[in-house]
Amino acid sequence: MGSDTDDVRRYIEGADYPTRAQDLLAAARSGDAPEGVLERLGRLPTNAQFSDPDEVVEELENPEGPGEDQAPPG
Repeated sequence: MGSDTDDVRRYIEGADYPTRAQDLLAAARSGDAPEGVLERLGRLPTNAQFSDPDEVVEELENPEGPGEDQAPPG
């Protein structure tokens, strides 16, 4: 998982944060990211907003899907 995460991080470092998944994908595309990186970014929830690259990587490594972006009821 480490090198995949490093690849993703490299292509999203320059994005303007906070940002949404679509913007990260666009930034990676414009940076000529490989297909594997684009695929991983394409799995991010489209309505999620990220404050920094660490948050993006955390989301990608979370096997249960979106976490903090969904507030518990009540």
